[in-house]
Amino acid sequence: MAVTTVSAINGHASLHYAVDGEEVEEVVIDELSLEERLPGMPAELAATFEAAGIADWEDLEPGEVDSLIGMRVACAMAGAVLTLDEIRQMPLVMTQRNTGD
Repeated sequence: MAVTTVSAINGHASLHYAVDGEEVEEVVIDELSLEERLPGMPAELAATFEAAGIADWEDLEPGEVDSLIGMRVACAMAGAVLTLDEIRQMPLVMTQRNTGD
């Protein structure tokens, strides 16, 4: 099992779920309706989305998911369930992307 999340500068966010090297589910976060998508998801992924919950942000409409749900799902599936204080204690590592010159 593998999970990847993508967050673009334009706000587009997605989650990609693979089993045995084959992608079995792509979830576009900005268009996500849990009510519609959960029944068709693999059981492990659906359960993790349900457990991740939706942030209590004032600007969300009823049933609308927050933009960080994909990251919470990926972290939970990887076993990286950390508090904000634990995350703040981690050293920051930055790299420069090779642009191919």
